[in-house]
Amino acid sequence: MRTSLLAGAGTAGSSNGSDSSAQFYHPRNLGVDGSGRILVADWHNHTIRRIDHFGSVITLAGSAGHAGYKDGARAEAMFNYPAGVHIAEGDILVADSWNHCIRAVSSKGETRTVAGDPGLLGFGNGSGSSAQFSCPHDITLDREGNILVADTDNNAIRKIDPAGNVTTLAGTGAAGHKDGDATSAEFNKPKGITMDAIGEYCIVADTGNHCIRRVSPSGLAITVAGIAESGFVDGEGRDARFSYPMGISLDADGRYIVADAANNRVRMVTAKGTVTTVVGAGDSGYSEGTGAAALFHGPAGVAVSPNGGFLVADCWNHRIRYVSDTPNQHAYGAAPASSSFAGIAAGGLFEDGTELDPDAERKCTAVQLLRRECERQLSGDGGIAKMAAKYEIQLREAYDKRINSLETQRRQMEDAIALRAQELDAELAERRYQCEVECKQIVEAKRTRVEALLKSLEKLGPDEIAAAADARNLRLRAEIDRLRLEVEEVKSEQSAQLAQTSSATTGQESSFMEDLLNFDADIPARQADENLFDPQNPKVDTTAKLQQLRLQQQVRELEAAKKKAIEVEDYIRADELKEEIRKLKKKEGGPAPRPIVTVTHLRVHDEKVQKFMEAWQEPPRTRLLQDTTDDSVFIMYEAHPTRADADAMISTSDDIKWGEIASWLAEATKTHVFTAVHST
Repeated sequence: MRTSLLAGAGTAGSSNGSDSSAQFYHPRNLGVDGSGRILVADWHNHTIRRIDHFGSVITLAGSAGHAGYKDGARAEAMFNYPAGVHIAEGDILVADSWNHCIRAVSSKGETRTVAGDPGLLGFGNGSGSSAQFSCPHDITLDREGNILVADTDNNAIRKIDPAGNVTTLAGTGAAGHKDGDATSAEFNKPKGITMDAIGEYCIVADTGNHCIRRVSPSGLAITVAGIAESGFVDGEGRDARFSYPMGISLDADGRYIVADAANNRVRMVTAKGTVTTVVGAGDSGYSEGTGAAALFHGPAGVAVSPNGGFLVADCWNHRIRYVSDTPNQHAYGAAPASSSFAGIAAGGLFEDGTELDPDAERKCTAVQLLRRECERQLSGDGGIAKMAAKYEIQLREAYDKRINSLETQRRQMEDAIALRAQELDAELAERRYQCEVECKQIVEAKRTRVEALLKSLEKLGPDEIAAAADARNLRLRAEIDRLRLEVEEVKSEQSAQLAQTSSATTGQESSFMEDLLNFDADIPARQADENLFDPQNPKVDTTAKLQQLRLQQQVRELEAAKKKAIEVEDYIRADELKEEIRKLKKKEGGPAPRPIVTVTHLRVHDEKVQKFMEAWQEPPRTRLLQDTTDDSVFIMYEAHPTRADADAMISTSDDIKWGEIASWLAEATKTHVFTAVHST
């Protein structure tokens, strides 16, 4: 018999399409519906697929690549490694292996659960969801309408009656090889099941035991061919050898077609147990051919074609193959008389109730003939084949040209980007250099200024520094006195004008003048609100009022200037004294300065320090600067205090004696930061 490709690209995937453009992912068992269409349990895609009469592959139920459990319509439904399919009264029965249940897909694509508790494996009889299965792999239907299940991991054959009650037909649940009645027979991972010619006995591919078993309606199990030993031998009954047989199907002549998975062959078993090899050489691979010239890789399922021959689910090649002894025979061919295509000429309905075209049969035949003619022309040496080759060459040339153009554009863009990057780097380097030059110039100018200031300070002695500070202070005091006099004059003039205005106005006008004295500088806003300068009001002297406002504004400005002058005076005095102290400490050599005593960093929160400061803080002998940043004081004495001076000044304090102060100063040198510098 000759093997040919029915559908599948040979690579794992889930694409729908025709013939070799479609993809499968480890297809398992197969089935054929009443219309002659082929059903596929696409194991790793978690879907149920169908191949129609024209070789087109579609997905009936499930979502490719999404394992799970869900009842629903078409792609909404979810399966978990479906392994077996079988047709029963228009429904597609599915052995949903890893969901551990039996499902059904209607002709309209609706999926429901028939028996088993989804997702929960077990070995329990019962009704509907109360029953339990464990990885069921294949399913069939007897003549009474009972569903028979190869319950793989429970090592048993289960039965579901039309009412949904689940019982165990044969098998104890323990893995083993033993013929016997329902309570003693043992199986080992059965993965294939079908019925005999009359639909009474079920035939089981006992995968783990490498043999073919037969089970009666009462559960009596006997071995038909092979023994519990892996191998490859054609022969009679127990002389034959299999290696992990999986799928099994009954052909029109009452023979059993077996997918001998590990032997990479398709075998045939007669009703008497004679085993022969139909196709396959034993080596794994893929090739079409006759007999041993054909190669398979793990065939997992088989089904008989309505046109003769049989179909093979070539699992690891991800293909559906067709085996027939008639050349050029199509596996799907024309629909049988019993299919839904029968009687089309007389009209009728599709499975979902859609009306059929009375002329549909002739149209379908015409479509088939047209398709075959197209295939012939495409496979020939002339005509369409040459045109297709020509167009393919032109498309490749256009594609190459476009790719070259895009590559040229890419290189040009890269060159432009590189050039722009170089320009930006150069610009950045130039700007960085300019910034460095400018910074150096600024630093140099500052350094020159500081050095000049230091040189000028080095030329001045302490007396000159003090004299310069006194001169600046005198100038500031003179300016402040001048400002005070101006303020007093303005106040006097303002008071006189107020008195004159008050004597000439009524009580109501006096009250109004008081409001004007408190008047805000925002005259336009107040004028808008109160209408103070109404020219129709004869009682209001607008000229006098404006003069009063100007005087008030001048007073405020003078007060602000006075406050600012005082702040400047304090700041200059503090800054100059700090500079003088710093210079005097750092100065080395030179002419001997006037005797000065400096006491630094005595904490003012000490009560004795405060009283000592009060006793000695009398000009011109002392100068005091308090640094508020660290709560310390600096005291400068222009001459050595004598004992008489000390007694005279200390006498003004609260009974503090000179001896106590001297003793305290000695102790302070240990507990405080204390420095006494006596210049000679």
